[in-house]
Amino acid sequence: MLERGWNITVDGIYGDHSQQVCEQFQAEKGLAVDGIVGPPDLGRHLGSPHHLMDFP
Repeated sequence: MLERGWNITVDGIYGDHSQQVCEQFQAEKGLAVDGIVGPPDLGRHLGSPHHLMDFP
């Protein structure tokens, strides 16, 4: 998601920040918001435009 413009640090850990970004992405793309990155998310991710967002 970093390569697509989302504000997230790649550290190899799926923590609270990763889940927050995932849930925001899912909500924005009209997907079920469950914080789990699955096939529907990947399909939308690969075809989605860059999106910039900041989280505290």
